[in-house]
Amino acid sequence: MGRPPAYHHRPTRQRLARHLEKVAQTGRLADLLHVIDNPVEGQRDAIGFAEAKRAHAVVAGELSRLAAEAMQRGEHAAGLAGQMSACFATLVAVAASLAAIVVLG
Repeated sequence: MGRPPAYHHRPTRQRLARHLEKVAQTGRLADLLHVIDNPVEGQRDAIGFAEAKRAHAVVAGELSRLAAEAMQRGEHAAGLAGQMSACFATLVAVAASLAAIVVLG
């Protein structure tokens, strides 16, 4: 018999820990070994862990997308600020021209 499996799925580990506590009170080594080295639990753990990894990947992807959008928003805001300053400069130039026309008349 090889090394007992390492469980990765947190809910599986928690459930097995509770079960191990109950079985440990009986003092029967065979029952303890059955809890630790159980192929059905190993399969459940693998399935649960795979689902957790997929969910994590979805969340990580969404966070990356939101970060990229935030970066683009900053660039867009900078572009709008440049356009607004150009419009303001044009208005100032028009106002100066009108003032010169009025003064020089």
